[in-house]
Amino acid sequence: MKKGFFLACLAITPAFAQNYEIHVLKEGETLSEVLYAKGYIPLYGENNWVQKTLEMNHLSSTQDKKLKKDFPVILPHRPEEEITAPSTQTGEVSKEVIYREKLVYQSRPRKGLLGGLISEHQDVFLNFSHRQTQSSYVGTSVSQREKFSVGLNVNGNNLRRLGNIIYDWNVGLEINSQGSASFTSNDQRNATLDPSIEAYTELDIISAKIPFEFGPRFTFEERSRINQLDEDNFGTRRDRIFWLGFNAHKSFKVLGSELETGINLKTSFLQTSLTDEKDFSASGINAYAQMQLTNDYFVGLNIESIQYDQINLASEQSFGLNFKYQIK
Repeated sequence: MKKGFFLACLAITPAFAQNYEIHVLKEGETLSEVLYAKGYIPLYGENNWVQKTLEMNHLSSTQDKKLKKDFPVILPHRPEEEITAPSTQTGEVSKEVIYREKLVYQSRPRKGLLGGLISEHQDVFLNFSHRQTQSSYVGTSVSQREKFSVGLNVNGNNLRRLGNIIYDWNVGLEINSQGSASFTSNDQRNATLDPSIEAYTELDIISAKIPFEFGPRFTFEERSRINQLDEDNFGTRRDRIFWLGFNAHKSFKVLGSELETGINLKTSFLQTSLTDEKDFSASGINAYAQMQLTNDYFVGLNIESIQYDQINLASEQSFGLNFKYQIK
C-alpha cells in the first residue's frame, strides 16, 4: 500500500436526514406485529402501511409470511405526524408524536428500461464548493486559491436487498475551475490550469449490525497538473485517471439537526496522459462533514491529501467549503 494512504484528517460538519429505519426481526415476530407496535395504523388495505412496507422492501405478500429471525426490514418514517401506538396495558390506542423526519419514504420502482434501478424518490442535490490546494515539488510548492466547482449529486432511495445486506447506488458529477497557480519560490512565476471534471458512482451498503454505512467507490477524473520537468523548469500535463476507493459515513443528531461525517480512501489503478507525459501512481484520503441547515440547504467542510509516486509532484493537500441545495 502506498505511503500516505492513511493520514490523520479532522473535519467537522453535518448532513442529510435519514429517511428509513431498519428493524431486525426477532424470533416469531411478523412484519404486521412490528408495524402495529410502532404505531403504523391502519395496517391493511390499499396504500396502507403493510402494503407500503412490502413495496419498500420489494417483497410480495407470500414472501412476507416466510420472513424469519434476523431478517432486516426497512420501515418508513413519518414526518411531523402523530403515530397511533397501542397501549401495552389496556390494549387501547394512545397517541404520541415521534419521528420528526423529512420524508415519508415509499420506494416504488419506475417501469421501463431502468425500472429496476431508478426510484421515484431520488434525492438530487446541486453542489457548490471552493477549495484551496497546496502542491509540493522539489525545492518549491504551488498554491491554487481560485478552485471553484459546481456539481450534481443523486442519492438513490431505491434500497435493494442481498441476503441480510441492504444496498443502494449514489452518483455524482462535478466540474472544477482550477484558476491560476502561484509558486512560493518565485512570486513572478505563475500558471493557469484548464477546468477539470470528476464523476463518481458508489455502492452504499447498510447493515443493522454495523453502526455506519459503507461501500466501494469508483471515480473518473480528468484534470491538469503542474508538471516539474527539472529543478528550474515547469510545464503542465493533463491526465485521465480512474480511482478505486472505499467510502464510509455515519449520521448524528446534533443541536436538533443532522450531521454526517465520512471518509473516502482511494488509489489510482488506470491512467492515460493526454500530453504524452510519464504516468504516475497515487493514493489519497478525503475526510468530510456536512450539516443540514434547513430542509433544503446543507453546508460542509472537507480535507483531502493525495500522495504521488514516479513523478516530481510529491503531494497535494486541499481544504474546501461546500454548499448544497436539495433540488428534489
